[in-house]
Amino acid sequence: MKRDLAQMAQQPFDLVIIGAGATGAFTAWDAALRGLRVALIEKGDFAHATSASSTKLVHGGLRYLKGLDFALVRESLAERRILSQIAPHLVHPLPFMLPVYNAGWMNRLTLEAGLTLYDLLSFDRGFLDDPDKRMPRHQMISRHKAIGLEPNLGDVGLEGAFIYWDGQMDSPERLAMEAIIGAVEYGASVANRSEVTGFTLESNRVTAVRVSDLESGQSYDIRGRLFVNATGASADQMMTLATGDSARTIIRSKGIHVITQSLTQSHALALQVGDRHLFVVPWRGHSLIGTTDTAYDGPLDRIVPTREDVLDLLSVVNQTMPKTPMTLSDVKHAYAGLRPLVEDAGDESSSTYSKSRKSEVLDHEAEGSVAGLISALGGKWTTSRHVAEQVVDLAERKLSVWAARGQTKWTPLPGGQTGRFSSFLDRACKRYDMIDPKIIAALARDHGALIHDVIASANGNADLLRPLSDGNEYAMVSVIHAIRHEMALHLDDILMRRTGIGTLGRPDDAVIDAIADMMTGELGWDQARRQKEIDIALDRFPVFN
Repeated sequence: MKRDLAQMAQQPFDLVIIGAGATGAFTAWDAALRGLRVALIEKGDFAHATSASSTKLVHGGLRYLKGLDFALVRESLAERRILSQIAPHLVHPLPFMLPVYNAGWMNRLTLEAGLTLYDLLSFDRGFLDDPDKRMPRHQMISRHKAIGLEPNLGDVGLEGAFIYWDGQMDSPERLAMEAIIGAVEYGASVANRSEVTGFTLESNRVTAVRVSDLESGQSYDIRGRLFVNATGASADQMMTLATGDSARTIIRSKGIHVITQSLTQSHALALQVGDRHLFVVPWRGHSLIGTTDTAYDGPLDRIVPTREDVLDLLSVVNQTMPKTPMTLSDVKHAYAGLRPLVEDAGDESSSTYSKSRKSEVLDHEAEGSVAGLISALGGKWTTSRHVAEQVVDLAERKLSVWAARGQTKWTPLPGGQTGRFSSFLDRACKRYDMIDPKIIAALARDHGALIHDVIASANGNADLLRPLSDGNEYAMVSVIHAIRHEMALHLDDILMRRTGIGTLGRPDDAVIDAIADMMTGELGWDQARRQKEIDIALDRFPVFN
């Protein structure tokens, strides 16, 4: 992947996509696969904001059945299967336990009916090549068995539990990155750290965007036949910049997550406290707890969890898991993000929790506004591939180009050609038996079939294939590969998105220094720049004590 805005300014594109979160990344991949000339522009780093701040689930949204949103649930469940198929290294099944407290037979019957419907709506959950990815139907278990499986559950009033299945993505940032890598393989031009500062209109049609290179300070005009606004929580601001008015109201909901030591044995917990729900999800040997859902109207550039946010979330966890009361000292890391929700004219509720997670693909010309602009609004991580497919379908119609049907439904992502993933991992461990199996497991999880390209970046240097520290599952080869092939420009790009080195909490100083030294050599930083990068990266790790 080569970042070259000057070159991008020298050619017209069929589709210029603004925003490289999940939807923008999948739009670029889909359009490139169909043969369109594609440019993808991102103000920050790829998948750095909302797309990186999820609960890391690929799920149907069981709670949406309560609002009778059957279409959204079915769409999400279909996409869960598709993502499991095209990214077997990054998406896997996860069993959930839904404990039932003081429910009575009527509420238990209601839950049973809801989960039965959930199973019916995911009728194709077994239509997968990898048998390990197939999910069984739900079941009810006794109080005694529930506590045996998950001893930290509160047992006062516990009547039993339901077990059901959903999906988990180990790294949403890597999933988006693979879509971008796939787009580049098919000819797309991409650039991160590139901010759209204005639009050029000719005869009320968007013909170019003004892009500021945040690395060099230079500005460029990127021309295209059609433009896609895929900027998530900033979509209304981008619409206003282009048209002078926001065609839709975007409601921003803040969600926080905390990471602690492992609180569960083998299941994710779906917990209900009053009118709130949260998940305790096993993730990389830890527990990921989330999420909150509160209206947000502050600055968009940096969303951080506050001490009060974290204390509030911990208090809810402690009500349902009183055997292991959590305090701030138990929090290894915390992060926050925004959900972009499209305001529904018929919804007068002030609660963001109750608002729809539906998406909308908006043709501004059809709305009587400027031509040449499409906005992809709302939605959820799980449905981002499908939203992207709808965007490109509309783009083809508007461009009068009938290149091909969308292919991302059945085309593996670049790392997705592993076959049965467990067998792929076994073969990789045997092939690279001189490398720590933890390193191989992390490389296989992050890169899938591309693992061989990553290991080749070590160029035979065994030191680059050793753990960064005792017990660490990452090696320096991941850093080198990210710099040379994945457009990693900053230290926090490496720590938080190209790898998971920093996503479980602040790494050791020695690890940070080693990575900073490698980037200094690779990117030509001076010592002042090196220290600035360390300071910025460390600021990403909140301190609450």
